[in-house]
Amino acid sequence: MPNPTKSDLHVSRPLTNISVLAVQDESEFIADKVFKNVPTDKENDKFFVYDPSDFNRDSMQIRADGAPSVGDGWNVDTDDFSCDVYALHHVVTDRRRANTDEPLNEDEDATRYLTHKAYLRREVDWVANFFTAGVWTGASADAYGSLSGTSYVPTTKFDNASGVPIKAIKSQLVLNKQITGFRCNTVVMGEQVWNAIQESADFLARITGGSVSQNPAIVTIDQFKAILGVDNVYIGGSIKNTAREGATASNAFLFGESMLLCYVPKTVGVRQPSCGYTFTLKQYGAAFGGQRIKKFRDERVAGDVIEIEMAYDMKVVTATMGVFMNDLLT
Repeated sequence: MPNPTKSDLHVSRPLTNISVLAVQDESEFIADKVFKNVPTDKENDKFFVYDPSDFNRDSMQIRADGAPSVGDGWNVDTDDFSCDVYALHHVVTDRRRANTDEPLNEDEDATRYLTHKAYLRREVDWVANFFTAGVWTGASADAYGSLSGTSYVPTTKFDNASGVPIKAIKSQLVLNKQITGFRCNTVVMGEQVWNAIQESADFLARITGGSVSQNPAIVTIDQFKAILGVDNVYIGGSIKNTAREGATASNAFLFGESMLLCYVPKTVGVRQPSCGYTFTLKQYGAAFGGQRIKKFRDERVAGDVIEIEMAYDMKVVTATMGVFMNDLLT
């Protein structure tokens, strides 16, 4: 007597309570966290820049009896910005939507996908504009390293057993204040650099206290901030796949083996110092990046177009207030 087989009794179908998406969390992106956002009504415009050297020059003189005081003044120049508009879309056709099995939802997936792509594009631009050699001019040679162009390169790499990352960073903080009058309050570094600093004897010696092998010292960003006397520390852990579609993924950290020391104001306003700003176009949304996402009908393809747009310009406004430290690891 024949018996039914498993395939007769059960037809395999996708589970509706699970799906797998192994993509980096959006919290890894830091382009919206470091420099302040400046919303603007126009794609391009200008802003005023004072010459700080005029304010730092000692001009007062002794006034003789009956003589007029010495006159003085300052110079004001202008700089400009121009927001580029980026866009990407995905089409969800009626036929494909009608034939999609649960728990897949192409409309929701498209929104997530496009948003992630926008965050990645913004992160790539942030690195290209702010986190690269030749942009910042606030570094100085010292006892722990030298200059390569305008970038600081330590004599002994941070991951070397004899490396002194804390001494090198603190030295640059002091030397840069001598140049600008401001102490950098923000540190940006790649994931690999932070990992090396956590293992550095120069760092651990400052926090070990009474730690023992059974209860080792726990290295935290708050401890790092306290040692350096800075307000903000950002770890750039985002990755980018450089392989073409269909090829084996080739992921690499965007922030590499570098570090940026910079000054960032608490708020945006007139007569405020800052290393940089991100100018964003208001019409594309008030959120950072001038970002908006929309959905509209396209009968030519019998489907809905889900489209994301963002408009911004990432601008260095005071190059001397940034110290770029490069080639930090072996």
